[in-house]
Amino acid sequence: MDFNSFVNDNGEKETRVKIVIVGETNVGKTQFILRVCENTFNESPNATIGVDFKSKSIELNGNKFRVEIWDTAGQERYRSVAELSYRNSHGAFLVYDITHLNSIEKAKNWLQSLRKTLPDIAIMAIGNKIDLEEKRQVSLEQGHQFSKENNLLFMETSAKTGENVNDSFYSLLRKILDLKEEPFKNIKTNINLNKSQTPSINLNNSIKKSKKCC
Repeated sequence: MDFNSFVNDNGEKETRVKIVIVGETNVGKTQFILRVCENTFNESPNATIGVDFKSKSIELNGNKFRVEIWDTAGQERYRSVAELSYRNSHGAFLVYDITHLNSIEKAKNWLQSLRKTLPDIAIMAIGNKIDLEEKRQVSLEQGHQFSKENNLLFMETSAKTGENVNDSFYSLLRKILDLKEEPFKNIKTNINLNKSQTPSINLNNSIKKSKKCC
């Protein structure tokens, strides 16, 4: 899928990147997006109805990007609506809950749905809720094996604490750009994360995050 560019309100050219996030209900998809875009966590979120999205403006090595993350409902009755949102996506997050073994089994169905529409995009499997380690039912090894078998990027995260969330976002974004032609494919990413702090991100030592996130 090709990138589309537009001129923002400041008269600057931005390249639009679309990422879709899928998985069963209650695995933390909406919370993951809130952590990426707003660095917040909602203790009592409402279930997503149909689809929704938030965007994040960033600058990588002098190139400005508007990354749209499309949030899909996990309920079966909204599956056809979710599949419509896949169109024109450049990448995807496939999220499961490490405290529910069933959610990684259901992730296989979501992956099949994704690849039916988008066979060649970059996909990252996300094992969410690692802050609930004492309730873990899906091991780290199971997540690695599932991802290896299906040629996926993989990371475990906590949308609640923020652990690994930005790391996973920029890793998927880098993979998306690597799949494209110059000038984007050689962008390198260095990310330093601390569990108790907002992540510090550097791309070739020249990244600037937009002051207005979403």
